[in-house]
Order: sequence, then C-alpha cells, then structure tokens
Amino acid sequence: MEEDFLRVGSTDYDSLDTFSDYIRKEIDLENISGNLNIIGTVSDFHSKQALINSLEKSFDILTDNGNIFLLETHQGQEPYYMLYDKDFPVFFTTARKTEGPRSTGNITNTLFNHIKWEKNLGRMWVSQAHMEDIRMDIVEQYKNIMIPQFSAKRNKHVNIDAKRRPDYDRSIQYSADDGLETYKEMKRQYGVLPTMMKFQRPNQFKFKVSTDGVFTINKGGLNESVRLIRETIDRLRDIKSAIDTSDYEVKNNKYSKDSSIPQSKPWAINLKTKLKHRDVNNFREAIQNEYWGFTVSKLDKKLGSKPHLSATLVDSSNYGRVAIKSKDNTLRIYPREDSGIDEALRIYEYVTDQIDPRANAIAVR
Repeated sequence: MEEDFLRVGSTDYDSLDTFSDYIRKEIDLENISGNLNIIGTVSDFHSKQALINSLEKSFDILTDNGNIFLLETHQGQEPYYMLYDKDFPVFFTTARKTEGPRSTGNITNTLFNHIKWEKNLGRMWVSQAHMEDIRMDIVEQYKNIMIPQFSAKRNKHVNIDAKRRPDYDRSIQYSADDGLETYKEMKRQYGVLPTMMKFQRPNQFKFKVSTDGVFTINKGGLNESVRLIRETIDRLRDIKSAIDTSDYEVKNNKYSKDSSIPQSKPWAINLKTKLKHRDVNNFREAIQNEYWGFTVSKLDKKLGSKPHLSATLVDSSNYGRVAIKSKDNTLRIYPREDSGIDEALRIYEYVTDQIDPRANAIAVR
C-alpha cells in the first residue's frame, strides 16, 4: 500500500487538533485502503530522541517532519504516522487491530508488541468505567444514535450490582441494530460493562472505541474520536502526574562493595470507599485474569475489621515487577525492577474497574 497514505509529505503539525483538522479537510477516508485506526499511547521518555531511538528497534523511520513521523515496520508492513507529544504520542494507521486476511502486520503484532517490552511506553487504557461514561456521553449528545456492535464483560468479583446470577464471569459479544437497548438490558440484568463499542449515526458517522485505546474510524466519526481521545488524555494527565512521582533505583551499598540496595518510592491510589473483604479475598483470582496481564508471585492478606493486602505482581509479558500495599484508604504502588508506565496504568484501571470507580491517583508525600 502507499506509505504516505494521508499525503502528509514534508508538512509538520504540532497538535492533535491541527493534524486531525488537516485530515478532515484534505483526506477522503473512504478512499484509503482499510479503516483509519487512531491509537493513543502514554510516554515516560525524557526526550523525543529517546522515544525515536526506542521505536527504531521495531520500525524504520521513513520521514521526520519535526512532530509528525512516518514509520514502517522492519518487515515493510502497513505504515504508521506518529504525532509526537511529550506525554501522549498518538499513532495513525490502517493496519488491522488483530490478524486478518488483509494484514499480517497488525497493531497487536507491531505497535502493541513493542509496548510490551518497552517500559517507557504504555497504552492509553480506557477503563470499562470510562467506556461507560463515553457511551452515556455519546447517547446524550446525539439523537438516534445506534450501537450496532459491542463487547462487554463482567468479573464475578467486581463491585457492580447484577440482578441475575452475579457470581459468574461473563463475556458478551453482540451485533444487531438494537445494540443500545440490548446493552442497557445486559448491564441492568448481568452487571456487565463495555470493552468495545461501535457508535453509528445513520448518514453521518460510524466509529469504534475499545479499552486498549484504539479508536477506529469506519465512516466519518473523526471529530468524535478526536474529542474522546482529548478527553481521555485529560483524564490520564493527573494519573500520569501521580505515577511520575514514583521511582525505582538500585544504589551501591556503602558498607559492602559486592552488594547493592534497591530503593522504591511509591505512588498511591486513593480509595473513596474502604477496602472490603471481597476485594482482598478475590484479589489474586481477579487480577490474574488474562485481560490484566499479571501473575501474583506473593500475597499476604488480613481480614478482620480493617482488611489489608500486600502483593507482588509480575507482568506476564516482560516480567516486570510491582508491589502493592494497602495503607488506610489507599493502595500504595511500588515500582520494582523492569516495571514501567503500562503496568502502572493497568493497576490503576484494575482498581477503578474492580474495586472503586471513584478512586483517584495521588502522590505519596
């Protein structure tokens, strides 16, 4: 396919608004090969060049316009544009999200695979609770909106009411024009929350949002997707600021030349509701769900009048380690060896999805 499929050339754009405005005015998205996927990420790199150096391990840099970069995988598969931002780089591609007949260079095998081992780059996670906020916002804003396709799930340990058989894990994929009404029924009866939703307004737009930060433009919907990405960035900015106050380093032991001392400074998640027995009892099984990508290597828990947990998590892909300890109404998150921004964001989304949707990230003073 054409490498510069958005015909950017040597022109540079310094913001998501200016680049999306160019696409909207100059590019007929119905004439490009495939759907345009916009993928938000979160960066912990100290400089633009450090990010580029990392990307060059998985991609060839075809053009560098300053803030807009055109990338291609080393295998020459579908290209990506990256719009640089110090904290929230955004990628644009027509690569499929997963394997399919049109593309072997899909997003999962390329960009997401790079993120798995790069601790300074994370996905722009959209929690299930935030997905539900997006649904309500879109439905309120547009009359006659349809949701012709959605995926939803429920963990049996989640603190969400369900009228029917709440003690079951549930995963639902649904396609029909009555998806909006069906989703409302499923949420009310079975306590599910969305992981993917396709929104359609006849003759105007069709776009899809998923919890891993991929926004797919099927037909129109660029304005709506960019607005939601901007809102997601605004939501994540304070969370990232709290995470950035944490640190992990290994210092030389001044008393022994042959040993070193690891030191970890935590950030924390402030709970608006107290930690419950079920949160502690179900922690291992819930966070080891494949969706979260962790295994628990150590867990100490206490119940009684003040439930408490202390756990060490290991990332299932890169084996980075993170420790969690409850203290009063907070969960303190201690980075360990090889952990990065993606693990921190996943833990935060786990807490807001499974324990307390009103929790917020804070620095530890």
